[in-house]
Amino acid sequence: MCISWNIQSKSVKAFINRHGNDNDSTDYDLQSSDILEASYHKFVHKNRAVLAARVRECWSDPAVVKLLPERKILVAAGPDESEIKLEKNCPSTLDYMLQSDHVEADTRMLLHAQVIRYDDYKTVVIQANDTDVIILSIAHGLSTGLDNLYIKSFNTMTKIATCINPLRIAQELKRKFSVDPTILLVIHALSGCDTTSFVRNITKSNFFRTYFNNYKRFSHLNEFFTSPLSNKAVVAAEQLLLACYPSSRTQTSLDELRGIMAVTAFKQSHKIIAANLPPTFNAFYHHCLHVARQTDIWCRTFEPYLNLSPLDICNGFTKISEQV
Repeated sequence: MCISWNIQSKSVKAFINRHGNDNDSTDYDLQSSDILEASYHKFVHKNRAVLAARVRECWSDPAVVKLLPERKILVAAGPDESEIKLEKNCPSTLDYMLQSDHVEADTRMLLHAQVIRYDDYKTVVIQANDTDVIILSIAHGLSTGLDNLYIKSFNTMTKIATCINPLRIAQELKRKFSVDPTILLVIHALSGCDTTSFVRNITKSNFFRTYFNNYKRFSHLNEFFTSPLSNKAVVAAEQLLLACYPSSRTQTSLDELRGIMAVTAFKQSHKIIAANLPPTFNAFYHHCLHVARQTDIWCRTFEPYLNLSPLDICNGFTKISEQV
């Protein structure tokens, strides 16, 4: 059970609209005995870090530990670096092999899945609906050393649970396309995730479908794994995005496509024009810098301590008036 959420996570996600913004808000010192109404969604959203700490505290209560099934271990991870191992009729202990400074629960899950094999567990089932977890499991599944790795994903709309086999998918990617499964991390970040922007009117499935329709054309996307980010990597990313637009067959740059689409919209008297245009190359370049940073974090999933640089000195971010 990973309940990671801290100030650094909040700062990064503040730039993504669906995560709100980084406006100052009142923080509360919650107690594990406090009772929260289910309708207090906004309150909980603003106090995730302290709430996560209280949830872990509740699970660590001896009375709750007694309710755990026999011969089952519960590991409570986050929001700090320590991990607590809980087992019925046994004192709680810190598991030093699971300690990490990972900001997100997504990477911690894969780190835990790899470490748990040292206890002779060869099959791991992760229950998650988060796209990050699914992509990470496919990208890194073959590196976990596990015999079996499954994702149990529940669709809240259809009320149907789906079992995903990341190892099988990763093997098929290598067999059918001869690509390293980790390339999925780059495409996932380019198409938008928790810490990178989404491109208006271009879906994630469009990004992936376009890539696999002509994956050899975008081979330089592999250079997102190296630092500093190369011009060839940015150009490959730009060409991938251009290929996602049905009207971009003759355009060679985002700025050119943007101009043509703007003129067309004017001629058709569209009321909303700018919001429906592709990004400028300059904006997309900074997007690629964010993608490179996030890809680097995901690639280091199995490193317990990432020691990430502050946002104000990282790719694609700047600090103005003490605000990132």
